[in-house]
Amino acid sequence: MTVDNVYIFVADALRDDYLPDSVRKLGKYIPTIAAGTNSPAGFASIVSGLYPNQHQAHAFTHRLDSSFNYLNTVSDRYDTRFFQVYQTELSAVLGMKQETDNPVDDLEEPFIVMERDMTTHAPYGYADYEESDIGPQEYFGGKNVNWKRIRDDYKTASKRVGNRFLKRLDELKARGHLEDTLVIFTADHGELLGEYSEMSHGEPLVPELVHVPTVALNPDSDAPESVPEVMSHVDILPTVTHVLDEPIPWTSPGRSIYESDRSPYYVCERQSKPHTLTEFSFQNYYNYHVRSVWNADGGRAFNETSLSGLGIHTFRQTPLFNPLRGRDSLRAFEALYHHLAPNRTFGNPSFSVGEARDYLREMDEFSVQLSRTTEEISDAAREELEHLGYL
Repeated sequence: MTVDNVYIFVADALRDDYLPDSVRKLGKYIPTIAAGTNSPAGFASIVSGLYPNQHQAHAFTHRLDSSFNYLNTVSDRYDTRFFQVYQTELSAVLGMKQETDNPVDDLEEPFIVMERDMTTHAPYGYADYEESDIGPQEYFGGKNVNWKRIRDDYKTASKRVGNRFLKRLDELKARGHLEDTLVIFTADHGELLGEYSEMSHGEPLVPELVHVPTVALNPDSDAPESVPEVMSHVDILPTVTHVLDEPIPWTSPGRSIYESDRSPYYVCERQSKPHTLTEFSFQNYYNYHVRSVWNADGGRAFNETSLSGLGIHTFRQTPLFNPLRGRDSLRAFEALYHHLAPNRTFGNPSFSVGEARDYLREMDEFSVQLSRTTEEISDAAREELEHLGYL
């Protein structure tokens, strides 16, 4: 049986250890290293097969070169769609028209569809943020936050996103599409649920944000049974082109999960850039930058922020800007360590600091290095980002 179509379902902010069993058992489960710790970086890596330092889409004001969004390059041969239940700035980051109606309706084969589901993004449980009149900051409750309630809500939301995915599979099957469609379930980044007195995502770069799940449902009975023990967001596009027997118009550091040739390491990066470009703000004058290298055994993170940037970032972590810091001083110091330490090690990585730095240099010298493009956000986009807790 051949694969003619691809459906990519991305659960926003779903960490690996909360993957619903209802989804895990459906196909090949592969622990995944997120390319970044926010949505612009993660989604841009999924559609381009490039790491953030290569595609340069780190924030909602950044714009991925649309010619490096694979869904755009094959739109003349495939019915390509990007779906969310309501309009967001992410579509502008990716350079794509966004669908807000049911993505399965009126699909024409062959197709490649990517869907973003917000159920596991705070406030947890609302796939459509227009259902909710509070944003993440109000939801978390500042220093009065109830972490048990939040973790219970997140667990419920993770089960709900699993049910939404199962419903989408049923819709594909009812329309006769499922039998020749590769379906990929993944997440753009993880989530912090009180670890290090931290909430939501973005920073610090820690395993709870880096580790996300991928489950591949391949209808091809001839597909290899073995899959890698770990993968990256940059492997998704090579997997898509592999099963469709299509070329990638540019070189990717990723590898298809159905090929034996694997990358030895995977990169996750956090580059915190301001969302506002013209107004005065001290946040516009520093760049918090952490890069990390991972394999199945663990990872090594390197803080590349300037000294002045570290000073400003430290000031931002005080109770004046982050009320959670006034709630638990012991855990607050632990959090500051993860924000500011020059080098950190997670797990038992089977590679040295030198090998990790060599791999980062190799990725810096990769043949595809796009220029950064920024764009002033509209008032409507600003309102949306404020509601989502990014501003």
